[in-house]
Amino acid sequence: MSIPFQIVDNYLPKEQFEVVRNIVSQEEFYWQLIRSVASNTANVDDFYFTHVLYDNEPLSQYYNDIYNIFKDRLDIKALKRIKANLYTRTETLINHAIHRDYDYSHKGAIYYINSNDGFTVLEDGTKVESKENRMLLFDPCSIHNSTTPTDEQARLNINFNYF
Repeated sequence: MSIPFQIVDNYLPKEQFEVVRNIVSQEEFYWQLIRSVASNTANVDDFYFTHVLYDNEPLSQYYNDIYNIFKDRLDIKALKRIKANLYTRTETLINHAIHRDYDYSHKGAIYYINSNDGFTVLEDGTKVESKENRMLLFDPCSIHNSTTPTDEQARLNINFNYF
């Protein structure tokens, strides 16, 4: 069974896109090392960095700036989580483990901040390329996975889980 999804390019007006990119790209935006991407078995290439802006409560000084840009466009009624992700460049593309964000149906969005050759793979095998200012709308209780980039220093996106 195919889970419906939508890809929207040029999701934000240029000025708002630049605000988001500048927030996430600044040196003061701290990143936390996560030693495993969606699996319980970490290996030398299985890691990424995250910045949790919201997880059942605001956790970042940047939460309001990011939330206020996206809340109306995403029509958020109740928020579960917002987190920025940074996947570092690898020599060869690495597919991370398949996973579900949560075990219950809800709305999800992945906002791509920079263009690179990394992508998101959906349950039906669709590969959503990382293209700056692109939004993927889907139900993240369906299985999906991320990849590393090989052509840029990092792959940056923001993940939203909401109702």
